[in-house]
Amino acid sequence: MASILQLDRVLYECSCNEWASLCRLFYCRHCSILRCPSCTANEIDCTFCGTCLENVPVGEARIRKNRCINCYQCPVCSSTLSAHNSGDAIFLSCVVCKWSTFESDLHQQPTAGNWKVHENIFDTELNAVVEQMKQYELNEKAQRDILKRRSNAVGSRLTDRFGLQQMYQKRKLAFEKPTWLAPERIPVQVDELGDDVLTAPVNLSKTLGLYSRIRQPLAKGLIARPVRMPLRGRRVLRCTQCTHNLSKLEYSPSSVVFKIQYFARTYVPELRLSYETKLAVGYSCPVWITVNNESVARTEVVLLADNEESSLECETAVIEFSLPPHDDNGDHNNQPISSITPGDDVVVSRRRNRVGLKLNVKVDKSRESNTLHLILKWKNELTSMTSDNGQDWRETRVKIQLGKS
Repeated sequence: MASILQLDRVLYECSCNEWASLCRLFYCRHCSILRCPSCTANEIDCTFCGTCLENVPVGEARIRKNRCINCYQCPVCSSTLSAHNSGDAIFLSCVVCKWSTFESDLHQQPTAGNWKVHENIFDTELNAVVEQMKQYELNEKAQRDILKRRSNAVGSRLTDRFGLQQMYQKRKLAFEKPTWLAPERIPVQVDELGDDVLTAPVNLSKTLGLYSRIRQPLAKGLIARPVRMPLRGRRVLRCTQCTHNLSKLEYSPSSVVFKIQYFARTYVPELRLSYETKLAVGYSCPVWITVNNESVARTEVVLLADNEESSLECETAVIEFSLPPHDDNGDHNNQPISSITPGDDVVVSRRRNRVGLKLNVKVDKSRESNTLHLILKWKNELTSMTSDNGQDWRETRVKIQLGKS
């Protein structure tokens, strides 16, 4: 029974010809197509600290090296450090591994923030390299611009009346090849490990683990210090075709409400398996599925058999039905199952915005896999924002992985 609840057994075809479950797809109402995470653009909406929930602009986060200056992690177990007051000074301690700043070279300080961390000794050299690369960028950009705007004897016709001579001199300096200012580094040969590297005693109370060293590579065997909490980013998903937002949260980090949400499950009917199917070669076997409508509008649905792509032959050709809109209050009411017209062998049950279907599938000996392919067509008032009437038929392919024979 647990295998029926697996979402990967029913896959929908995205606009980029990829297959994914419905809960992992998005529906762009402007383009009226399905989008998967592979064909959407990911952007960072805002950066914030996951501990103090402070919003940090992108420029300031770059200066802070994507770290929060108010919250700190334990250098041993990565838990959040808490501040404690001991008279006139404040120290940090971990409630998990009991590490405190008394075990480092900082001990205490008057305030709870701005604790010293290990600095990179090559910061000055790295900044010089960055500035040098910017000069190379300006030089290449000036060369591209002059090729587009080349003229004959530009310098002879420039005068100082309009300040053109000064502009020409700046452009001439930009073409000059910049000199490398950063010092050159010579590779250093690493000494071989001694014979006692495996037999020497290790003080576990003062030695950090591998993951702790990776989190603070600038320590280099020094005394451990509090590690600044890394910032987190909130993503925005955009459609690559119309650049409209598909998913966006509220600006406040403490809010979990979506400001924009175009999940495919709220616009496209959802197909699920009701019972495990037992297939027999050469016989017509029933397949029980349910179709659920999670949108707030009435939906017309048409199911077609796609026997050309399917490894199983579906004998039920066309199924047409309508589903009422989703009602949140109806989930708490024990409404009985609607009566079915006698003789109807396809629609076997109805309850609120859900319908149960019975498909007849014939199994052939030459099949490669137990996969049933269907064509799903639907329309409602929410499928498009650009059409005149607002109700156009949309189509996608669905494949269902059935049980073993």
